[in-house]
Amino acid sequence: MKRLFFALALCAASGACMAGGDMRFYEARSDKIRFTGRAAENGDGSLSFDWSGCHFTFRFDGSRCAMRAADTGRNYYNVFVDGRLYGKATVEGASSCVPLAEGLAPGPHTVTVQKRTEAEQGRTTLYGIEADGALLDLPPAPSRLIEFIGDSHTCGYGTEGKTASEPFTPETENCDLAWGCIVARCFDADYVLTAHSGQGIVRNWADEKETSDLTMRQRILRTFDMTDSPRWDFRGYKPDIVVIKLGTNDCSTGITPSEAAFGKAFRELYGALREHYGSVPILYVSPTVRRRSIPICSPSWPAWRTATCIASCILRASPTRTATWGPGTIPTTADTGSSPLRSSPTSRRSWGGRCRWRSFNSY
Repeated sequence: MKRLFFALALCAASGACMAGGDMRFYEARSDKIRFTGRAAENGDGSLSFDWSGCHFTFRFDGSRCAMRAADTGRNYYNVFVDGRLYGKATVEGASSCVPLAEGLAPGPHTVTVQKRTEAEQGRTTLYGIEADGALLDLPPAPSRLIEFIGDSHTCGYGTEGKTASEPFTPETENCDLAWGCIVARCFDADYVLTAHSGQGIVRNWADEKETSDLTMRQRILRTFDMTDSPRWDFRGYKPDIVVIKLGTNDCSTGITPSEAAFGKAFRELYGALREHYGSVPILYVSPTVRRRSIPICSPSWPAWRTATCIASCILRASPTRTATWGPGTIPTTADTGSSPLRSSPTSRRSWGGRCRWRSFNSY
């Protein structure tokens, strides 16, 4: 399929978003648009959100579509049409028309728009969708939902960089190429990414203190990653399993939190999840290779290999075990050696599925 990369096209607050032909507008809160992730609904029917990986899906009968959106900074979005990558859209500044797809064969199409950059780049407000045809009933939602709690490895920090030494830019960040989204595709599951680069459980990257003032154990309680208010009410979705991949930043730059400090912080994070999610399985994963910790997104440990290890952990669920920080969860070592993979308990129903790796060359 022809790939197009769109820049912003400014438009007036009223009237058709894309010139030429009749365009119909549908509010973001329409039941013909399915949003996945954490968001706040505004009085005008728009949705505001900032977490990496937030995405929405709609179907329409036509050949072109766009979204009307605003952003406090600049964010980049992947656009998928009928299950295939179509292009990349940019949202920045005041309410604007952002073309998503055009020149499609007339007829029904399914479009998914995914926020590929993280909250530090800004907060997006989605006002609605415009299309040259009617919005159709949504396809069935995936039967399973995984929430991934993590750091830059989950956000896809620099996944489109050409070399490990290339300076980071938001344009090279793409959560869809990181291990969380790969694992979700492996199980035909939907996903929520609750992740922020540089964050740890007790200590953040390069912090001079053993215990940072703000880490992921506080951020998981937020609707917006970058602001403490409003708090997330945990009623917007309930995952079938929570997968936590944190700890790399805690031990960065020479300062290692004590076992007591790490355990206390982990119990706080784990307790908050248990309070809101009840008996939902929680899997904590700490990847190592032959007992040697290595950065997950380094050239020697690509995202697809991390995803393979974690998918195996989910599939090879063990009976309930008790770890230092509480019942019902156990730290998991994803080992490439001959040792069996261990994990916390998951649902007894099968999580079997086919792994589908999205080609890096398609971006």
